[in-house]
Amino acid sequence: MLPSMTCRKFNNYDHGHWALQRERFQIDSDETPRAPSRMESSADIVMRVMQQFGLESRTWEERLVNEWVDIVGAQIARHARPGRMSNATLYIYVTHSIWLDEITRYSKDDILQRLQERFGKKAIREIKVALDPDLAG
Repeated sequence: MLPSMTCRKFNNYDHGHWALQRERFQIDSDETPRAPSRMESSADIVMRVMQQFGLESRTWEERLVNEWVDIVGAQIARHARPGRMSNATLYIYVTHSIWLDEITRYSKDDILQRLQERFGKKAIREIKVALDPDLAG
């Protein structure tokens, strides 16, 4: 079942309603509130719809995959890929144990710093490097 989509209705400013609200909530200020904007940006509408359908995280993941080479560099990108996210921890999957050791010892902090610069410190607090489970076997 699809989430209910509500249309935002923008009313004109009502002076009588404002006077009633000022009296009801004992607001001393005579300053009138700003009238609501009649326009909503298309970006806000798209983000709201994406949130309702649970697609916001997919956009973030897609951006991470698309920018992966810029974040880690071409050489590492050939041997590593972003994996799953769990509790603000990004798992990076590598093709070989040599790359696991290389990234863990020498590049992990630098990659984390670049990821946090792009996506924020709250989004990615830690990275863990592991062998790619898709290549096992």
